[in-house]
Amino acid sequence: MTTSVSSAPGPAALPPVLIAEDEAASRLLLEATLRGWGHKVVVTVDGDAAWAALQRSAAPSVAILDWIMPGPEGGGLPPRPRAG
Repeated sequence: MTTSVSSAPGPAALPPVLIAEDEAASRLLLEATLRGWGHKVVVTVDGDAAWAALQRSAAPSVAILDWIMPGPEGGGLPPRPRAG
């Protein structure tokens, strides 16, 4: 009998994700899906809170941004330079 070992990354390898979404149903669906996949999730409901979350030293490296929301909209948040 042979066994196979999956080379897929485990939950520890998944990046944290920021969700910026003012619509509750969409926000809850995204959050539940990402958590189910093993991501740590940071949830915000407007552009100001999203920008504040992205300024933290341990900010998520992946962001899902609502295009139209209160405060700075998804397309209006300044890009953050990539490290490395």
